[in-house]
Amino acid sequence: MQASPWTGHTGYQVQQPSNWWSWGLAIFIGISVFFSMIGLLLSALIPYDQLVVELKQDEPGPYPEAGTSEEQESWNESKAEYDEYIITKELFDNLESMKNTQIILGLITSTFGVVSLFLLVQLHPKRFYFAFAWIGCSAISSIVGQVMSYSMMGDLYQSIPEMDTGPWMSIQMGFGIGATIVCNLSLFCIILTCAIKSKGDQLEESGFHFVPSQQNQEN
Repeated sequence: MQASPWTGHTGYQVQQPSNWWSWGLAIFIGISVFFSMIGLLLSALIPYDQLVVELKQDEPGPYPEAGTSEEQESWNESKAEYDEYIITKELFDNLESMKNTQIILGLITSTFGVVSLFLLVQLHPKRFYFAFAWIGCSAISSIVGQVMSYSMMGDLYQSIPEMDTGPWMSIQMGFGIGATIVCNLSLFCIILTCAIKSKGDQLEESGFHFVPSQQNQEN
């Protein structure tokens, strides 16, 4: 009597997932964290306050109404240089004030990246949770940095009478934030794909995967 195909071992083997779904993602995160740390290091080393001191210009004083044309022209040049110095000083002061926030956010993001990197290499069960946390922190850091930068530039342009940007700064900020969201959503989908593929084949054995054994063939 021939045995039923669903009795005993069917011969179907569950395919194990490739470890490179985790290791490849670890390589990508490692490269991203490496360049992020270089950017943080360069940002921390730039002495904005010292640059302002080196560019310092003296105030030209009152306008020489009774002076010669050469004196008035020289005053106009000095006034233009002083105005440029004030704008540059305000810009560097804002960059210096933003530095600490950018460094803190960057360190938090890099920490999640390094932790997820090691967990991915070790194939830890919670490895993808930290990868998702890394991409979330990266998106938040980028958006916060863009909001601070565009707000700073908007305030700077408002202090210059000749610069009337209107709504363009807000539009540019919206496009920048939108591009950041799209980019990070793409990375999120990549991580999600790696997480799903790392689970492997979840199909259970069934009679449809029956491979006849030698005993059944003899019967």
